[in-house]
Amino acid sequence: MTDERPGARRAPSARPEGWRERLRRPGTITVVALVLIAVQVAFRTWAVSGSHFLVDDYIFLSAIARDEDDLDWYLRIHQGHFMPLSFVLVKLVSFAPAFSWAAVTVEIAVLQALASLAAWWMLRTVFGNRPAVLGLLGVYLFAPLTLPSIMWWAVAINQLPHQIGVCIALGAHVQYLRTRKARWLALATAGLLVGLLAYTKTALVFPVLAALPLLWFTSGSLGRRIARALRTWWRAWVVYGVLAVSFLGVYLHQSVAENLNGQGGHNAELAYTFIVYTLVPSLVGGPLTWKLFAAGPISYVDPSHAVVVLSTLVTVSVVAVVWLTRRHALRALWIPALYVLASVALVIAGRSYVIALMGAREVGLHLQYLSDAAPFVVLGLGGLLLRVPGAVESSERRTQPLLTRAVPRPVIAGLVVVALVGSTVSTLRYVDPWRSDFRERVFHENALRTLESSVPLADEVVPESIMAPIFGDNALVRNYFAPVGAADDVLRAGVDLQLLDSEGNPVPARVDEEPRSARTPERCAYETSGDEPLTIEVGPVLDFPFWVQLDYSTLVGGDVAVVAGDQRFGLELEAGTHRALIRTTGGYESLTIWPADRQVLCVSAVRVGFLTAEEDAS
Repeated sequence: MTDERPGARRAPSARPEGWRERLRRPGTITVVALVLIAVQVAFRTWAVSGSHFLVDDYIFLSAIARDEDDLDWYLRIHQGHFMPLSFVLVKLVSFAPAFSWAAVTVEIAVLQALASLAAWWMLRTVFGNRPAVLGLLGVYLFAPLTLPSIMWWAVAINQLPHQIGVCIALGAHVQYLRTRKARWLALATAGLLVGLLAYTKTALVFPVLAALPLLWFTSGSLGRRIARALRTWWRAWVVYGVLAVSFLGVYLHQSVAENLNGQGGHNAELAYTFIVYTLVPSLVGGPLTWKLFAAGPISYVDPSHAVVVLSTLVTVSVVAVVWLTRRHALRALWIPALYVLASVALVIAGRSYVIALMGAREVGLHLQYLSDAAPFVVLGLGGLLLRVPGAVESSERRTQPLLTRAVPRPVIAGLVVVALVGSTVSTLRYVDPWRSDFRERVFHENALRTLESSVPLADEVVPESIMAPIFGDNALVRNYFAPVGAADDVLRAGVDLQLLDSEGNPVPARVDEEPRSARTPERCAYETSGDEPLTIEVGPVLDFPFWVQLDYSTLVGGDVAVVAGDQRFGLELEAGTHRALIRTTGGYESLTIWPADRQVLCVSAVRVGFLTAEEDAS
């Protein structure tokens, strides 16, 4: 009981706990982290929900719809990537209705949530459950660096599992360095497997894993550090070595040689552009402005000169202040440096044809090539600013700092606000083209309506502006729209066939070539009736997918047969003057037409060549 007598001394009341003290509570830190992750996932789910399928997305879904997804398909190399786990993610979406972007959105949202949770776990595992970890997490969650890993599905199924696996591997590896307990080595290996099965660049984490004990958990000369690392954690090097060699063996076995094509030139320019114009601005809220690649929706960074200069000054200033006030800190820069430099080398080796075509600077402005570096960047940033619990040498305050005056808190707060505002602006501007009616979306929606109609469509490739010819048969309408059963709705032989234009609308098709028939084309250059076949010499036709166009007229429609070499086609000719089109693939020198009973058939011209829209014919 308190003494209430006059003049009695009162017991001092307990000092109320301030917000800084409350923020340091582990429970509070956890709640704030989960709230930040929830905000990020909610925003990115909204962003992705308005996006759409693009190029590789159609290739993946169509292959599954054509029942091509056998074991070899899952284990194949696609555009230089070994990605069986990514193909499994495609398979999961294929169980939803055809071309269900809602299913894709849910999948990307789940993957993003797992990646963000893994990043938080990695940061608190390496640096401890402290308020500063929230700042590092904020960089990972909201910096524009990772934007390319969500908006394009084909990229998301590579990079998000990669980020999940890498964060788990890095955090568990640090725990193994601290404790040498087998369970942490097993968890690190599991994380590596997740990444390696989804994204080839996960292999670039191995040099970082080898560097971490040299940076933080050993001391002395480099030779002594290496010797101790080999002696102390030899089990990890054996496990990682077996995993790395096994992955390399599988990768090479899957014919990787055809995906690696040598030097692209201008390597220094490429590396400089990647770091100064692409990576650094995206870490401090940039680039603010983007430029579309072709018609979009893919964007390249396009920072102004002012943004490049200011972001570089901020980055250099932070590094300088850290060096002046802390020791053993700058070595943490090796973590992102090893990965980024290896990424540049991989782009040079695997995308030299793109560099030669577009130029090193243009390729270097493509943020997608660096967005997978996010876990390494935030880990390196944390290593600059924070001590690593249990480490022999890590970032710590100098006993006699070279900079005695602290950076004013208003300056730090102002930089944080500017970075947040810049990140928001950059993110919204990047997302906008993906949520707009870009040409692939317009083509897709109109083409589906055309397929549902009674328009006779030719089984020809989609316009080059939608899918480049290098994708071969994947660009055929029957394959591009295989998930909706387009093979039943397109024709390889028919009358007055139509093509899909660049907006997915039907337009008349024709072969834009001079007639192959020997006679001067007239109203009825070739005539036959009844059961009497008609043979027309067309000269040598190569064994290649060409279209044959028969300009004909008849008073009586009916079924006819057309033979071209070893190929036989059935056609139902309509009465009147029309254009019959047949897609041939083998070599031949003549056509033989078997008319229907009591049918008088006049053929005015025969053309062989590529199919084109009539409005584009010259």
